[in-house]
Amino acid sequence: MSVWVTSLVSTNEVINLLLEKYKVESDSQNFALFIVRDNGEQRRLKEDEYPLLSRVLLGPHEDVVKLYLMDSHSTPEVSSEVAQFLNLSLVECRAILGQYYSQEEREVARIKEKYNEMKIRMFHRMKQLTAGL
Repeated sequence: MSVWVTSLVSTNEVINLLLEKYKVESDSQNFALFIVRDNGEQRRLKEDEYPLLSRVLLGPHEDVVKLYLMDSHSTPEVSSEVAQFLNLSLVECRAILGQYYSQEEREVARIKEKYNEMKIRMFHRMKQLTAGL
């Protein structure tokens, strides 16, 4: 999809132009323009931004960064920190999960040990109190 715009056309105006061009009879508030990078990062263009200016600042390579019209309610923004994990191989993902599970097991063991220690202390204290009566 494409429309001809100037650098003074705002995000809302571009959305309206696209909806009119393709005869979409839905409210423009249901849509948003997103910058989508090849690594999976997605950033929603704000209403006061100018999509043509944003496109020029992103560079000429459309295979690296594209602008998309998407559903504004169901499309989340994906930060660059999250997007870096979208291109991981299955082996890398399994290694990260393995580290996560081992940390989780250590934390569960630490908490169980803490509560067992508290249980022992409470039993000792209860014996002291019952012996004193």
